[in-house]
Amino acid sequence: MKTLIALIAVLAASSAFAEEKVWVDPTCQVTMTSENNVFTIALTDGTREITCKISSWPISDPVAEMECSDGSKRTLFLAGNGSVVVAGTTLFPKGSPETICD
Repeated sequence: MKTLIALIAVLAASSAFAEEKVWVDPTCQVTMTSENNVFTIALTDGTREITCKISSWPISDPVAEMECSDGSKRTLFLAGNGSVVVAGTTLFPKGSPETICD
């Protein structure tokens, strides 16, 4: 039950990914934006950008499967406090104290 309550809180805080939101890794080399349930993952040096869409997200599960424009499948995990883990990389909401971004 606590997991479900935490999941609902994270989804509410992130507007269920419907509005644009930006996450970054701690060194600000990777960004992920979401708008209308489309996720764009990019290197900040501009050398790579892919888009992903949720293909499977079971109810009450903090893990979602995404299919991406490069043909890959990635996992998105709601880690808490607004942070997410994508393909093993933890991303924090832009401006959070865990990052060094301006």
